[in-house]
Amino acid sequence: MLLFARFCLVVALLLAAQPQAWTAGTTPGLRAKVEINPGAGALAIGRHSLVWLQPWTGPESLQVHEYPQHIAEHDPDSGLGARVIEMTGSAAAVQTRLQSMGFDSAALARKRQDLRQGNMARSRQGAQDEVRVLVESGPSSNRIDLVFMGDGYTEAERENFFADAARLTNDLFTGQTFAAYLPLFNVHAVFRPSLTSGIGKGSPTTTAYKLYREGNTLRAILPGDPQALRQSCGAAPDCDYPVVVANDDYYGGLGGEFAITTRSPTSGTVVLRHELGHNFGRVGEEYDGGGYFGANTAKSLRSIGWRKWLDAPESPVKPADLKALALGWPWQDITSAPYLLRFKSDGTRPFAAIRLSMSGLAGPGAYDVLLNNEPLESPVLPTSDRTFVDLPLAEPLPAGEHTLEIKANRSSATPYVSSITVHEYGFDTDANPDFVGAFPVFDPQLKIAGYRPTNEGCLMRNMMHPWFCSVCQENNWRQLLGPLKLIDGFQITEQTNG
Repeated sequence: MLLFARFCLVVALLLAAQPQAWTAGTTPGLRAKVEINPGAGALAIGRHSLVWLQPWTGPESLQVHEYPQHIAEHDPDSGLGARVIEMTGSAAAVQTRLQSMGFDSAALARKRQDLRQGNMARSRQGAQDEVRVLVESGPSSNRIDLVFMGDGYTEAERENFFADAARLTNDLFTGQTFAAYLPLFNVHAVFRPSLTSGIGKGSPTTTAYKLYREGNTLRAILPGDPQALRQSCGAAPDCDYPVVVANDDYYGGLGGEFAITTRSPTSGTVVLRHELGHNFGRVGEEYDGGGYFGANTAKSLRSIGWRKWLDAPESPVKPADLKALALGWPWQDITSAPYLLRFKSDGTRPFAAIRLSMSGLAGPGAYDVLLNNEPLESPVLPTSDRTFVDLPLAEPLPAGEHTLEIKANRSSATPYVSSITVHEYGFDTDANPDFVGAFPVFDPQLKIAGYRPTNEGCLMRNMMHPWFCSVCQENNWRQLLGPLKLIDGFQITEQTNG
């Protein structure tokens, strides 16, 4: 008799297995979320509020992550406001950690009862969430569960939501950005109907999760009812990374506890890739203006954490010769008057480039960009949605003051200038775009605020870039593989010789 073990190994791609004799991470445990510096919250202990407690069937060892509740564009305080501590593991390990934060056993029992009663009340009201599987790579106990939820979709738009969620999933995992990660993931879609179609502007409306924009600008979309989102997230088999899709045709999003994007065919996937980059890697921004934290940033040259990716990792790190001349987030309607920006150059660097984002200016001749009253060659924008435009300058900027003007000649919607940056470089930015070094990031006062790994070779810096830099790629794999086991399971069988 020959005994042998047949192992279902999952190396890098985590190939799906059929576990029988043993399966990874099937011991019942808990997932908990605690807000730090919350607003009004249930079960608050001082500055802490326990906002979520649910069953968990992953690894028994305690895993704790702390991250900003919201990560928003042009928010220097991203990472400094309300934060979330998320912990998973065995029930005993999670309860011990919560008790160390001041939540006693009686409080935890009350929280569980509150959650059960809330779900039962929704069920009695006929508001049961519908859950559909979009991707199933393996058992939730040893996979990462991505959960799509939609806001601003009425009952009549139920199938629209599921179609949008399927399209965004396909867009995410096709191409260079996340395709290699797909075997790690299960993907679910959870539908909860809204009373009104679309999302709020300036304040929430009667939608399922009360998403709303900050006014009319195409930027952050905020969740007005995060507890409702947590409830729907809990309706899926598991929920490691919640995604919220706003029923809106234009650009907008948010990182943090929830990755938020819109159904926009032109910008929805672009935004979602970036926001999931925040959430998968637990990192902040790489573009200028603030919000830096995590593996893709360093406050000083001596604290760089990606030395092994440098050409000379043992040598002192030299910063790239790069200077910000202007940073702006005007969110200006240019219907009646152009946007004007004045900046200065010392004329010492051979390369310069302008990056701007605009909306409502689709079609030939819709807008002009002028530098010192001379028109720059500008691309035709194919959509009224917010679009990013790079304008490398053919000649170095001479020393002195310069004027940049952006004007609308005609508009396909309300024309906005959303953001603009002007940089000078002592190197050719096209020569080696994936080079890893120490590239400065700048605060709104144009002072160096830290360093990032690449110039424009990462979608955490440039949202139109199709992939992450090497540093972010490595960090993503470490974060995503951390709670998983490379063996889904095994079975032992007997086989006779001959």
